[in-house]
Amino acid sequence: MLPKSFKPRYLYDLTRIGSKNDGGYLIEKGSLKKSSYLVSIGVGGNADFEYEFSKKTRAKVIGFDDQVGLKYWIKYLLTQIYYLITRIYGFKKFLIEIGKFFTYLKLFTFNKNNMVYKEFIGSKNEGLKSLKEIIIENNIKELFFLKIDIEGNEYRIFDEIYSLINQVSGIAIEFHDVDLHIDKILAFINFIPLELVHIHGNNYSGKRNNIPLTLELTFSKNPENIGLKPAIPSKNDSPNNFKIKDLELEFFE
Repeated sequence: MLPKSFKPRYLYDLTRIGSKNDGGYLIEKGSLKKSSYLVSIGVGGNADFEYEFSKKTRAKVIGFDDQVGLKYWIKYLLTQIYYLITRIYGFKKFLIEIGKFFTYLKLFTFNKNNMVYKEFIGSKNEGLKSLKEIIIENNIKELFFLKIDIEGNEYRIFDEIYSLINQVSGIAIEFHDVDLHIDKILAFINFIPLELVHIHGNNYSGKRNNIPLTLELTFSKNPENIGLKPAIPSKNDSPNNFKIKDLELEFFE
């Protein structure tokens, strides 16, 4: 079970941005309207979230991922062709997967306003490019939305987030190894001056001791509640792995 602080206090006006399953997040609509930039740390090979966010808000997208580049996409495209030939995929599934490549091109290659860096973001103390350096280098002075999916390294950049939090309109963040870091996540929720508006368990990881091992949390700056009771799960929630049932979340006082 999860601490009560992990549960949003009210019902908020949420919209799904990105893929129907893995890669999509529920965002409070006010966050979208306030955001002039989207800073996405850990774009990966699925840029549906970034593309749709940009399309809905006209926000400039600045993405980071140290894995995705030319070699990644060559290997990816060859793999999808192999899956089609060997009938692991049907043609419909093949088109969906190939669509991810073209979405990435439309977002970062054909749109010169956006940019993606093949870099790993971490703590400046570790000799890595920091979140604060990103903001300064790109001369970001307006509010920006922050998306973080860096496979467990999110805990390394908490201090960077804290130092910029007054400029953040909202956050969509995936926490990994939740059972090991539950106190850190709790401190994050209680410390930042943003409201927790949504929580969802990633069913790819499952649970341990009734605690989801991976959680997706969304925060918003001064959101307007539309009801006194949060909806968990939300009507727009969808399992990351569509082949199995979504995770049920329980909370204790």
